[in-house]
Parts: sequence; C-alpha cells; structure tokens
Amino acid sequence: MERVSSVLRFCFEKLILVMNSIATISIFILVILVVIDVLGRVLFRTPLTGTPELCKIANPAICFLQIPYVLWMGSHIRSTMLYDRLSPKVKRYVDIFSSCLGILMFGSIIYASLSLTWVAWAIGEYEGEGALRVPTAPVRTIILFGSACMAIQFIRMIFGFKKKEE
Repeated sequence: MERVSSVLRFCFEKLILVMNSIATISIFILVILVVIDVLGRVLFRTPLTGTPELCKIANPAICFLQIPYVLWMGSHIRSTMLYDRLSPKVKRYVDIFSSCLGILMFGSIIYASLSLTWVAWAIGEYEGEGALRVPTAPVRTIILFGSACMAIQFIRMIFGFKKKEE
C-alpha cells in the first residue's frame, strides 16, 4: 500500500509540474504575440489578427494550469499576522478548515462548469468573430481539470502531504 501511495504521489506531483511548465510556456508565447501585435500596429498599422481573442481565452487556462503548483509550493499570498501567533495545534485546525473551504470552492467550480463544458464540446462553442475563432471547450476542460487538481491538493494538505523541502 505504501508503494502505491508513493507512486500516486510522484505521478500527481509530476502532473502539477507539467501543468506549470505548459502554463509558463503559454505565457511566453502570449508575450511574443502581444509584442508582435503592438509592433504591427505601430510600425505597419496592421495588428496581428486574433491576438485579443487568444489572450482572452488563454488567461483562464494559464491560471488554472498554475494554481495547483502554487498551492503545492505553498506560495499563495497570505497574511500571517494572526496566523503566526497561533499555537501549532490551532494552526493545524485553521489549515484543515481552509483546506475544506478550498475543496468546497473548487468542487463548486467543477459542479458549475461540468455541464457548460459538455455543451461547449457538443456544439463547438468558440470565442471571437471574423478571421479567428478560438474554441472554448479546451479551456473549459482545463478549468475543470485544474479545479480537480486543486481539490486533490487540498485533500493531500489535510493529510499532511506538502512540498518536500529541497
């Protein structure tokens, strides 16, 4: 049982790392697209077609690809003014409570998004008009998948699985 748990932990952590890498590469690509768009507008009076649509659709995908990694690393912004004054036992209860709230929140996102994602795939929903039409179903799927990874990471935090100190 310990071996299975270790393999699952390893696979989940590698998945989170891959998701973060994909999001980081996506940010780099978006930066290049925006620079090309701005240069095209300024120098040639011709913007790069579809840049606003791509940016609009990519931002939520990037967010939901990266937040499980940020949670795993313990890098979310938080105010510790009161938290630091708590005893270790009370801190543990606060951490469990906040993890339960996180599970509830991301579970709600999954519940609310599931039917919309299904419909987006079924009807071929897209964002944008004219020259570039960007499908929304992949991004909706990423939001579902990222939310599921967040819920799993919150569950892992309740049971004491955190990022190993390197």
